[in-house]
Amino acid sequence: MQIVRNLAAAALFATAASASAGPIAISDFSFNNNAVDKGSKPLTMNARGAVSYSNTAPAAAGGMAVNFNGSSNLQATTAMKTSGDFSIAFWMKTGTNSNTGGAWYQGNGLVDAETAGGTTDWGISLLNNKIAFGMGGWDTTLQSTRTVTDGQWHLVSTTWAMGTGTMSLYLDGLLNATTTSWAGQSRNGQNLLTFGSIAIPNNYYNGSLAHVQVFDSVLSAADVAAIYAPKAVPEPGSVALIGLGLVGLLARRRKSAKAQA
Repeated sequence: MQIVRNLAAAALFATAASASAGPIAISDFSFNNNAVDKGSKPLTMNARGAVSYSNTAPAAAGGMAVNFNGSSNLQATTAMKTSGDFSIAFWMKTGTNSNTGGAWYQGNGLVDAETAGGTTDWGISLLNNKIAFGMGGWDTTLQSTRTVTDGQWHLVSTTWAMGTGTMSLYLDGLLNATTTSWAGQSRNGQNLLTFGSIAIPNNYYNGSLAHVQVFDSVLSAADVAAIYAPKAVPEPGSVALIGLGLVGLLARRRKSAKAQA
């Protein structure tokens, strides 16, 4: 019986460890018919205009999709609770051509915190039919090498390391572009976190988003790959039952061996 308890405990511990592995999002939106933030430092979001939800999100995203019609958005009521290193990950889908230009804030806002004027803000938009990741201060904009206005779901992941100023942009789990922005400048000038437009607000997005996550750390390439293709974690009860089955099989074999002796 002690062996059974030990195996069950070990199974539960292993499952819990697997489920908790990886960075924890400070904001985490699955859009299950709402914009509730399930992250460790949750924000409250308000809808402006017609925002809807649908069961069209990719399986890897989980949850549902939030849909914007080109004149609507979701915006936080308080500032995002990070100013140093950060990463953003989200799924997006649109077949609508974007704005054109050279700076991210000229694009159609996807996940954004742009503030008017020259300040230490940031944002991610759809620009020239590509993903544009921008940092304020010296206004550095990093664009993807691929277009994403193909009506398919794409995972967008961006990271910024404050100490080096390194900006990285991943598409569909793979590093796509990187550059360096102003190092050492915390993001104290950021606006309210906004989905579906530039945060001012202007330059609205016509398309869908799914599973938006914000991290107060720099995601590794392995972290991004895991978001794109998450591994299934078995239920604790299932793992424990497997352990119990193995114990039962061992007991039957011992009983059979004794009977033959």
